[in-house]
Amino acid sequence: MLQPIAPRHASSEQSSLDADDGTVFEKSNVLLIGPTGSGKTLLAKTLAQILQVPFSMSDATPFTQAGYVGEDVELVIQRLLQACDHDIKKAETGIVFIDEIDKISRRSDTFSSSRDVSGEGVQQSLLRMLEGTIVNVTDKSAIGSGSGPGKRGGGSGGPAGGSSGLTTGGSFSGSAPQNKPEVYAVDTSNILFILSGAFIGLDKTVMDRIAKGSIGFDATLRSASDDDKDNNKPNTSHCILVYPDLVKYGLIPEFIGRVPVVASLNNLSVDDLVRILEEPKNSLVKQYQGLFELNKITLQFSKGALRRIAEEALEKKTGARGLRRIMVMHPYTHGHYCI
Repeated sequence: MLQPIAPRHASSEQSSLDADDGTVFEKSNVLLIGPTGSGKTLLAKTLAQILQVPFSMSDATPFTQAGYVGEDVELVIQRLLQACDHDIKKAETGIVFIDEIDKISRRSDTFSSSRDVSGEGVQQSLLRMLEGTIVNVTDKSAIGSGSGPGKRGGGSGGPAGGSSGLTTGGSFSGSAPQNKPEVYAVDTSNILFILSGAFIGLDKTVMDRIAKGSIGFDATLRSASDDDKDNNKPNTSHCILVYPDLVKYGLIPEFIGRVPVVASLNNLSVDDLVRILEEPKNSLVKQYQGLFELNKITLQFSKGALRRIAEEALEKKTGARGLRRIMVMHPYTHGHYCI
């Protein structure tokens, strides 16, 4: 007896259709909020090394709106191209890290009649780049330096007669196309943007919101004096709400909407700083031991000495960056840290 058999190619046909109509994954830009020396830049660098993608690091402080004195936001893409030797395909899958992003916050004063070209203007310029657009980057290094002296020579020949000036100008315009800079079109749709900043004063904004009308045993209360030690202040990093707090700080809602992932980094503890001193390959303890071994000197650090170095860095609020300054053995340390 014959029985109908379903064709086998139906399942493969369906799978191919599913593959064609599959899910398209898009990027999610990241905003890191944390105090100085908490490892924000190191996180981005380590991520780029693990993924083996191009990485560029920029500072948002000198950025201004296009047409004003300062750096344009397109410079971050130019640095990414330089990191991968102007390979556009590699650059379109890289990571752009912009530090000090809190420095482009919108000014709260309304008395100034001038445009906020280094605050809100920069945020407006970054909107399309963060979401994804075609950025035209001009490689100005391709411009030769021979055209400069030619132009100055035309100016010096001006007093001899008008005809000499016209001749020099014609030769200069003829050599200009040879020194035309190269333009690269880079699509930022798949470039991951990681923004970071200390956001000094954001904790006060959070406290104004959560300490208003608080009651109960677990309520967050504002300290009576702002001069209290940081150890007595409540940790408000986990209480940050993106739109109320960051908008009040000075970031426009359109800018925040293009950075969906917001992560907060806590201050490093004494144990964390001690591990930073000992464990990494480029730890300060290993570096100084290697430098002293060049002179046939054995250098050892006691556990108490390392903890004292970490405690001093924590007191000065410098984070991991302050460890090297303490290890330099300036007169303040008196050399009591090593035995």
